[in-house]
Amino acid sequence: MNAIISLVAIGIGQPAAPLQCPVSIAAKGDVKGGPPLVHTFELTHRGSGMLTITRVDAGCGCIRRALSRAALKSGETAK
Repeated sequence: MNAIISLVAIGIGQPAAPLQCPVSIAAKGDVKGGPPLVHTFELTHRGSGMLTITRVDAGCGCIRRALSRAALKSGETAK
């Protein structure tokens, strides 16, 4: 029993995250007034089957969030 708990604790057999984002941070430095700041993240489904994205959250209310697709098959990308 202790051996099983140890294997689970060190993560053996856990699958990789099915949703990957190659660049997950948009560091723009000091932002001053002017045109709206825009950044697009690409999310790629690397797992198997269908993945449905039900919610996208941001750190503050001033960020507008949009998703090009809510359901992704394996290998598909959303922006």
